[in-house]
Parts: sequence; structure tokens; C-alpha cells
Amino acid sequence: MHVEERKEEEGSNEQELGVLLGEYGALKSEQSARIGFRDNLLYVTVGAVGAVTSVALGGFGGSGGPMHAAFLVVPWVTAILGWTYLVNDQKITAIRMYVEDELAKRVKRSAKARQAVFAWEGFHRRDGRRKLRKWVQLGIDLGTFVAPGLCALAAYMVHLSADKRSPTWYVSALMLVEAVVLVVLAALFVDHTREASRPKPR
Repeated sequence: MHVEERKEEEGSNEQELGVLLGEYGALKSEQSARIGFRDNLLYVTVGAVGAVTSVALGGFGGSGGPMHAAFLVVPWVTAILGWTYLVNDQKITAIRMYVEDELAKRVKRSAKARQAVFAWEGFHRRDGRRKLRKWVQLGIDLGTFVAPGLCALAAYMVHLSADKRSPTWYVSALMLVEAVVLVVLAALFVDHTREASRPKPR
């Protein structure tokens, strides 16, 4: 009787382990896809800002001349792409934390392992320069997704000043909204970096 119960328990554990390992594989595939998508957003943003800026400074070609109002498009482009980048980065971090803090424990218990499983999830983040890298990455993110938008707003104001003109009320309102959106986005990037670089409690 005990032998049958033991076999049933072992079969149940193997089935549970298979499900957990399947979940791990699916999560790592999603994480890998999100990492690729997130990293490509940096290049997309640089290209988009360059394209819009070239229109603002040189127009569409021919004799049309510069279209300085295009500067007002840059903050929206960088804010939308920056938000998408940030959301993906948060999901990547959340998957890593779930695998390390929850799934690894369940797999270890189901497999009756003596040593930690999925150890790489935490091992590669233990070097002393990780916190520095996170803050350097923050600088790159702000320089990619926030600074161009603020610079574009400043460039548009410089253009108006050179022409001795003032923005209309609706343009002023638009610029204010864009500036607020970029500042909020910057604060979200800083908060995410602070959370991601915080050492795991022992």
C-alpha cells in the first residue's frame, strides 16, 4: 500500500515539475522576446528623432524650407516610445523576480533538490558594478527618451524668439503638457532604476 502511495506521489511530483519547467520555459521565451523588443526601441527612437528633426530643420526637400513646428512632434514620439520601453523593462524585471523568488522555490520543492535551482537568475547580478551599470543605463535612457523632447521644445522656443514671435495659447498649452509628460516619464525611469538596483533582502 505504501509503495503504491509513494509511486502516486512521485508521479504527481513529476507531473508538477513538468508543468513548472514548462512555465519557466514560457517565461524565459517571453523575457527574451521583450528584451529584444526593448533594445530595438533605442534604435527606433534615435531614427525617429533624427527624421523629425531633419524635417524641422530642412523641410521635406525642394523649396519648402524648414518646418520648425515639427519640433513639437519630438516630445510625443520620445514619450510614447519611452513609455513602451519602460513598461517592457518593468515586465522583464518582474519575470526575473518571479522566477528567482517564486518559481525556483516551487521547482526545488517539487524536484526535492538540495541545491538552489535557476541560480543564474541571481548570480549574474551579484558583481559590485551592477548598481553603477543601472545608473549609467538610466543616463542613457533619459538621454534617449527625455532629453531630445526637452531639447526640441527649447529649439522651438529659440526659433520663435529669433523671429520675435510668441507662441499662441494653444501652442503654449501643448508645450506645457509635453514638458510635464517628459518630466513624469523621467521620474518613472528614476523610480524604476532605484527599485531594480536595490539589493535583494536576505
